[in-house]
Amino acid sequence: MNPSLGSSGNRLVRPRVLRFLKRFVCFFFLLHFFTTPIALHANPSGLKIQEIRIEGSHRLPSYFLSEELGLQPGATLDRDAVEEAQIQLYSLGLFSSVLVSLERGSERGNVILVITLEDDPTVLWKAAIGGTLKVTYDEEGSQTLAEDQPPLGAFGQIVSRNLFHSLHRGKVEFDIDGAGIYRHLAASYGFPKFSREGVQFDANISVTDVETRYLDVIGFGSRGSAIWSYDIGWGVLQYGLAMVANRPPRFSLPGFPSSVVGANIGFERETRLHGFLPSSGYRIAPNILIPPGDYENTVFSLSTEYTAILFWNSAATIGLDLQTVGSKGASGRFKAGWHFPFTDGTDKGAVFLEARGGFDRMEGNNLWGQSYTFGIRYHSFGFIAELAFKLTNAPKLSEFQPGKGS
Repeated sequence: MNPSLGSSGNRLVRPRVLRFLKRFVCFFFLLHFFTTPIALHANPSGLKIQEIRIEGSHRLPSYFLSEELGLQPGATLDRDAVEEAQIQLYSLGLFSSVLVSLERGSERGNVILVITLEDDPTVLWKAAIGGTLKVTYDEEGSQTLAEDQPPLGAFGQIVSRNLFHSLHRGKVEFDIDGAGIYRHLAASYGFPKFSREGVQFDANISVTDVETRYLDVIGFGSRGSAIWSYDIGWGVLQYGLAMVANRPPRFSLPGFPSSVVGANIGFERETRLHGFLPSSGYRIAPNILIPPGDYENTVFSLSTEYTAILFWNSAATIGLDLQTVGSKGASGRFKAGWHFPFTDGTDKGAVFLEARGGFDRMEGNNLWGQSYTFGIRYHSFGFIAELAFKLTNAPKLSEFQPGKGS
């Protein structure tokens, strides 16, 4: 073999290999540059949104999401707005994963905002249907039951968080006893829970049989309201119209006014995340109902709750509700509860204990009641089943005088 030929062959091959490697590296870099999403680690000021692309879910239309989140094509990209949109979408409870990324647009300075959603498999259907079914054996029972009818009550609640495929919310509740007589009915409706203005609207109405569900009411057996809520950052300002009423014989507390209607102003601060088991934190909500021309019947109320996480992830909650009607009467309800979970994962179960008490003072009537409940709760695919045993000591309202206000 000629050494000079080998040396010359190597000199000819090396430039070709180097040129090939350079072209390969350049091609790989360009491919990576034009196809890799842009990370949102830094604030990409000056970039404009060319297109918003929603992928992975059909529970909410893309145009609706873009409008409600305040992200529109042509707008300047704002990192804080994008992160807030991601948090808002995840907080809806419809998705198990919300990922936001950017892809380069067709022109320099433009980007495509890609929102990838993964549906939560435990949320049923596009309407996000959920609910609760409770069966309670009340030892005291109801006076309307015959001797051969057990004091067994059933409570049902159906909730939708995505009515009309556009985040409208609705809820209906019913409570019946062993004789099939309804003791509580309620319905509510709400506009989308978040929007660019930060305002939401809710309307609700409820009626409760005071004789058999004394601790479930405070001062009045019927309530209705149409309330706007505005998020002010450190709490929620509430304003609108409200009505409280007593309608004898079943839906009335003796001595309290027959009805109070007027402007309603309130405030709520909630630091807990609600779920099958609440997180630690508190809730405080003062409220005032002002009837025009009848200020002596102004209704002031205060609702407070506090939850702490204890050993083995158990949750303890205490709560206090107070209400006054002018200077003539006062009501109070308090509770203390403990939930102890015994399963993890998608399906969850818990044993619970709850003690409740309450009083009403109006027109010379002094009412007092208490109850103790022990039960088991189980959650699966958006529905909660509950089986409980309850001891109740409630006042016999027929023994009290109606008073001047009724």
